[in-house]
Amino acid sequence: MPRGERERSASLPEPEDKLQAALQTLEQGIDSILSSEGFATYLSTMARFYTYSPSNVALIWTKSSHGSELPSSRHRA
Repeated sequence: MPRGERERSASLPEPEDKLQAALQTLEQGIDSILSSEGFATYLSTMARFYTYSPSNVALIWTKSSHGSELPSSRHRA
């Protein structure tokens, strides 16, 4: 065996197999997120606050998922 090369054990998975397993896990996770009720509610909240940053929308959503638009400091008398 040339120097620097190691013999591959039969019990170790091939890199391609590991990559396919990781991709399958990611696809399952994405599918479960996209089909969840919580994600649909979050998107509905984002639609109501389209001028807000994603982190502000998340903050409003965690406090009250049925919240309404908050007045800005420019609109206060």
